[in-house]
Amino acid sequence: DRQGGRGSEGLRVLARDLVIDIVTRRFQ
Repeated sequence: DRQGGRGSEGLRVLARDLVIDIVTRRFQ
């Protein structure tokens, strides 16, 4: 993971945002 650097962290952040977005829409 550390070797990937910003790339890996960026993908994780995007994935989290996507999941949060979907979950938020479902509960709303």
